[in-house]
Amino acid sequence: MSLYICSLSLRLSQSSPARVGGCKMSLYICSLSLRLFPSSPARVASVEDSPRVHQPVLPQFKTLREFTSPCWWVQDVSENKCPQTMKRSREPLAWIASNGRMTGETRMLRCLPYFFIIGQCKCGTSDLFSRINSHPDVTPHAMKETQWVRQSQLSESCTSIDTYLYLLQKSANFIRMNHRKDTVSPYILGDGTPAYFSVNEFWDMLPGNEGCKEPCVTNPDLIHHLNPRARLILSLRNPTNR
Repeated sequence: MSLYICSLSLRLSQSSPARVGGCKMSLYICSLSLRLFPSSPARVASVEDSPRVHQPVLPQFKTLREFTSPCWWVQDVSENKCPQTMKRSREPLAWIASNGRMTGETRMLRCLPYFFIIGQCKCGTSDLFSRINSHPDVTPHAMKETQWVRQSQLSESCTSIDTYLYLLQKSANFIRMNHRKDTVSPYILGDGTPAYFSVNEFWDMLPGNEGCKEPCVTNPDLIHHLNPRARLILSLRNPTNR
């Protein structure tokens, strides 16, 4: 296994083939500053600098320095009407309600992923996700295969960003419960959805692609829009060794 830590300033596909083909598995940990898959070489530019890239119609949040993960407090949240997230959000929302009755705290801590595990099928992403989650600073409730960025947000009643945040609420509650005043919480949460790397079959339905004949906005754009400092952990392997 080889590990590369880099700043994503060029297309990932420009990495030397020897780095991937010469080992069973290669991991790249990158800071997302550019698009992974520009649709043409002329579009190798940052989301902000490219006039042809439209920002997704998604909110951006002012996160707090007291948390390592991108987290913030909210007073009111919309009701969760997305069938795909109702079951997972039921327990953490019940805890928030119970804690509020005991302490009088009515706010809710919301958090986005600090890191994303992406890749291809049969490239060890599940094992890698499990190993990373065993680290004491990673919330034990990090979720795999959320699929919200690329697909779930296109479902009826699931378009709101709150739908995604509900999937992550259990991790956010863990960070909240273990946070001490006047300290920086070390806990981070992740999203392990390998398909975010290359599966964009619903690109024409994503916000920002209206009228585009080719993808103007892809999964990396959405992730960067939500968290410009997101860490991407890319797992690949030589297909002949699978």
